[in-house]
Amino acid sequence: MKIALLHSVLVLTLLSSPAGAADAQADRAAFIARMQTIGVVASHGASGSIATLTVGDGFFDSDFDSKTHVAGVVYRYYHDLDAEVVSVRIIDSATGAEIGTFDGTSLHLN
Repeated sequence: MKIALLHSVLVLTLLSSPAGAADAQADRAAFIARMQTIGVVASHGASGSIATLTVGDGFFDSDFDSKTHVAGVVYRYYHDLDAEVVSVRIIDSATGAEIGTFDGTSLHLN
């Protein structure tokens, strides 16, 4: 169910995203908030050139493409706020371990 919901929310977000940069940022923020609601994202933030995405069980229940899209939206959100952000560290909320990275184009899972 979470995988189908994630896919539906992702498609609706991408299809309804207006061309304006401010609107795109608002859509990204809303998408991330929805992912928090369904347990895909636990928290997120940025410091320096690295954004951090802490993920919950919903992330692990998702397919690789959905995981890539979530990490990509977080990357674009923080990169548009600060061009210094060049990657996203992905952290497991249960263990605190780094489970992967997103470099702006590709998701790399450990």
